[in-house]
Amino acid sequence: MSSSLVDIQKIMTQNVLSVVLTLGVIGNLILIAVFSQYNHLLTSCSYYLLSAAVLSIVDNNWAVVPLIWSAYHPDPLENSLALCRIRGYIIHICAM
Repeated sequence: MSSSLVDIQKIMTQNVLSVVLTLGVIGNLILIAVFSQYNHLLTSCSYYLLSAAVLSIVDNNWAVVPLIWSAYHPDPLENSLALCRIRGYIIHICAM
């Protein structure tokens, strides 16, 4: 029974997180397209939202792609302490 739960978790991780990542990147690209227009660049708030969209793309890719990869492949973060710490550091920097 536990092996079937692990298989379900792998399938859900790969499918659901792939959809979430794709929708997140598309949404952030739309935000970048909107806030990079000239009439929006006249306010400082649009610069904040533009940088937040760019950093959100970086954050989502650094956080979700290794989880999707490790569903069916060996997790590279388990073998390298430096890579694990760098990943966590980049995720926290982009989220702040």
